[in-house]
Amino acid sequence: QILLWDVSNQERNWLTVNSAHPLLGERLKLLALYAQFWKLETELDLANAGVQEQPRKGKLSLFKSILEFKDSKLFLQGAPFFGIPMSLAIVGVLWLIGGIFSRTSIWQLDWLWGDRSILWGCLPIGFSIGTLMRINYFFPDIIPRETASPSLPEILSNPESLPLDAEPVRLEGQLLGRSGMSNWLGQDLILQTATGLVRLHYVSRFGYIGSLWPFLFKETTRPSDLIGTSVVATGWLRRGATVAIDLESLRSQGGRVSDSGHPIWSAVLAFAAAIWGAYIIIQGPR
Repeated sequence: QILLWDVSNQERNWLTVNSAHPLLGERLKLLALYAQFWKLETELDLANAGVQEQPRKGKLSLFKSILEFKDSKLFLQGAPFFGIPMSLAIVGVLWLIGGIFSRTSIWQLDWLWGDRSILWGCLPIGFSIGTLMRINYFFPDIIPRETASPSLPEILSNPESLPLDAEPVRLEGQLLGRSGMSNWLGQDLILQTATGLVRLHYVSRFGYIGSLWPFLFKETTRPSDLIGTSVVATGWLRRGATVAIDLESLRSQGGRVSDSGHPIWSAVLAFAAAIWGAYIIIQGPR
């Protein structure tokens, strides 16, 4: 069941664009097909996994295809990046408006025509809008009483899930990774649960400064300080080419807590991009 995502998820090819190797399930399925050809028995029956008859669809117009994609989860998943080409369309409209007014007696808007500062400024603004569109879906509210504590096989058994389908989870296990200064940024964290290993993504609420000098912000616990201990990891589990949890907090049995700030930094990045884009437009062409 865990490997079904690798061979049957319809969006897996898009989600593995930056992967150096094919998914494990795809590699095992290829070996199973070789074994089936040579009539060899296999321990895993993956030869026919993911082979489903797709419902036939009539030919869609380009406009309808775009509307279907806009309503898909994959669009929200990549909204920050799709926001960039969408901003180019807005630039085209603004230039068109400027071109129209430049041929009339209304001179107040003719500066829009061919203004490259609008082009360069709208690119980060489009990224910002896409990030803000996605943020609520990416980080749903974590309610302690309603947060699930399922096993990893239960979580990973859904072959249709996407990283956008973040599931608030609370998992217990032993924290693995490098200890000491080499892991102050929390870049090497793995939670060993009773049913498997899962990678943890951590970012301090105060960024790299908070990770390197936590005493400046009265944060005395780094994740690397909890390596080798039993912890409770609370966060958002995502199923994609890799499985990982974006941490909200790590809590040890002794009561030590290390908080993470993924939603905060997503919002900071979005607003910083918007301010940068607005600054470029205000500065005008040079």
